Amino acid sequence: MPSQVDGELQRLNFDPTRFPVEWNHYKTYPTDLNLRRLIGALLVRSGYDVFPLTYEHRMPTLVFRRNSHDQIYFLKLGAVEHVGFSHTPGNELADPSLPARIGTDALQALTTATAQNKVVWLIGGVLRVQSNPETVFIFRER
Repeated sequence: MPSQVDGELQRLNFDPTRFPVEWNHYKTYPTDLNLRRLIGALLVRSGYDVFPLTYEHRMPTLVFRRNSHDQIYFLKLGAVEHVGFSHTPGNELADPSLPARIGTDALQALTTATAQNKVVWLIGGVLRVQSNPETVFIFRER
């Protein structure tokens, strides 16, 4: 994962001991839906508005915003189990499954924000590398 440098925030790490109820639920039932619920709860606690979850849980994704900002955040989720995570950004807006994954309201907001160059692309999830304690992370993709 990228290290934090001066300037724009590139990465956030969350200590699961700070949200034991949500963490224990996810650890007991580590599904894509529960990953979305876990990260969504952390975002809401941090003052963000998360667009409603859909019934499509494959390729878990969250779209969210903060009332005082005009950016839309697009967060792809997963579990990282190996050192040396690597990812190639894609064209998510061209994915035919995107509306089912994020919902029509989120798609509308994302489309508008993309046209205005106001989307912050993120990757997040659970880091399960054996040499480190498990953690929840979010980092800027682009």
